[in-house]
Amino acid sequence: MSEYPYPTMDAPLPLPSGTVVRTRNLVVLRGRNTTVLTVTIETPTPASDVARVASEAHEVAVLHNDFATMQGASTINVAICRTQACIELREPTDEFFLFERVADGTWVGEKLQL
Repeated sequence: MSEYPYPTMDAPLPLPSGTVVRTRNLVVLRGRNTTVLTVTIETPTPASDVARVASEAHEVAVLHNDFATMQGASTINVAICRTQACIELREPTDEFFLFERVADGTWVGEKLQL
């Protein structure tokens, strides 16, 4: 067991809609032909409110646009974790959204069924 708590990130992120989510992890993965930014968050919005959670995930992607651009990312994944085990990567999330940058620079996404 680590002597340090995981994750080390627990930053509030106010969304334009007024909801405050917590950023729990931010990872940039560089492949041979692509770079992906994955943002793991916690939200107070219940999982049953699928449309609102999807909207929040999109807001998170848009808020990370400049960072994603600096990193050369063409994809942003937003993972919603609701348990400590998920945050610690000991269990997967079933709330995972993938956003791709389209030609006009906007982020278009969908919820992935894992």
